[in-house]
Amino acid sequence: MTYATRLDRLGHTALDTLKVINELVKRDVAVVLLHPEIDILTKKSRLILGHCRT
Repeated sequence: MTYATRLDRLGHTALDTLKVINELVKRDVAVVLLHPEIDILTKKSRLILGHCRT
């Protein structure tokens, strides 16, 4: 499981951040963001991040 204090700590750009999250999920690593509070394991959070990719 990986914790990040904020979404922008995972990448320099939004695209970088999504790529990092996708790679971690592919490796079965749970990602939990503390601000905004997002847990990638929940359907709601995956839906929110899915909209960011479009």
